[in-house]
Amino acid sequence: MTLSPAPRNQIDADRLQEIPAALEEIEARGHLLVIAPDRLQRLALMQALSQRGFLIWNRVLTKYQLTPLGQEFLVRHHDAIAASRVRAATG
Repeated sequence: MTLSPAPRNQIDADRLQEIPAALEEIEARGHLLVIAPDRLQRLALMQALSQRGFLIWNRVLTKYQLTPLGQEFLVRHHDAIAASRVRAATG
């Protein structure tokens, strides 16, 4: 029995779930070593984030930083979580 590769949209959906955590890690540390210890995982995440315009490399500080678009995405994500908690609490 052979396993077929996951459909591309499934891979993208999985990657989208990792984006907020990755952005928080980049904002805090400038890298993804803690949440993605595997080099290939880090490369895939960094590629997904950079393709969306969420991060840039700061040569002076030698670390990745969020772009304004990445910061906006993270704020909206936090706002959405807060709003869902309020809805859950108020029933």
